[in-house]
Parts: sequence; structure tokens; C-alpha cells
Amino acid sequence: MTLSYSDTFPTNNVKVSFEEFEPNKSNQRKLRDYLIEVEESSPSDASITAHFSKEGHRYKGSLQVLSQKKDFLEENFSEDLSQLIDELFIKIKDEIQKWKKNRFKNISDEVS
Repeated sequence: MTLSYSDTFPTNNVKVSFEEFEPNKSNQRKLRDYLIEVEESSPSDASITAHFSKEGHRYKGSLQVLSQKKDFLEENFSEDLSQLIDELFIKIKDEIQKWKKNRFKNISDEVS
């Protein structure tokens, strides 16, 4: 059984699914807030996919941001879903910030 929460997001760029479990309201809110934040900081043409599954006592999470300019992917496991959500989003936001900081370096090198 896979649940999809994509209709709860304001744009079609975000897809979220849960396999073998349904997260509690607190984790759903946290995930929604993080996804909105990532969507706002991602490249304008980005599509975002988050997938979570439960395997025994552990959760597996995957967060992917795809765009023409750059793709980002974070995956991890944890026994605590809330902690897994935090880890994935902290890492992906860090990657996006690094990319933003460096994305025009090559262009400015070519112009000089």
C-alpha cells in the first residue's frame, strides 16, 4: 500500500509518498513545511520527490530535487521518522545552498 500526499501541496512540482505506513500529523506537517522551504530555494524548474517506506523497525527516506541545472539526491535510514526527515532536509538544503553559491563561478571566470 502506497499513500500519496501530493494533492496537499500548492504546486504540481512536489510528489510525496509513503509505503507500508502512514505518518502521524506532526510528521506530515514537518514534511510539508520542509518541502515548501526546499521548493522555494530550488531552481525554478525543479520537481521534488519524497518517498518514505517502512522496513521492519526502520524507515527509509529518499528526497530528490530534479532540474535542468542540477539534480540533488539524499537517502538515509533511521528508526525515528522525525529524525530521518530532519536529516534528509538539512542535507538537501545544504547542497542547494552550496550550488547557489557556486553556480555563477564558471560564468564569471569565462567573462574575465
